[in-house]
Amino acid sequence: NGNSGNKEEMVKELQQRDTTTTLKIAPRALFNITINKTDKLGMALAFEPLCRSLIVNEIFDGAVASYNKAVSQSQQIRTCDRIAEVNGAKGDPKKMLDAIQAEGTKQLSLLVSRPCLQ
Repeated sequence: NGNSGNKEEMVKELQQRDTTTTLKIAPRALFNITINKTDKLGMALAFEPLCRSLIVNEIFDGAVASYNKAVSQSQQIRTCDRIAEVNGAKGDPKKMLDAIQAEGTKQLSLLVSRPCLQ
């Protein structure tokens, strides 16, 4: 019903009574990437309760920005992307964060999920 991208507004719309709501569900694209981890990853991540993935909130100087410069636009990590797996850890965002922060880890193998908006 004209709302997209803002979860609070979409929930408010769904909660209103006496209205008909049309939902458009976007399919997702999944792709695997490998990032050479330097001392600074350069990516702010978050997750919500009951969520099974990490959300990319911000990208700044570091390994992710260097990776993005070296690959095609479709393979770049973007804000609002979801990270569904990190070095084999999946389904638990806390375990995925632990895998990212693990001492001695030189490479990160990530499964990235992105909605295919049309």
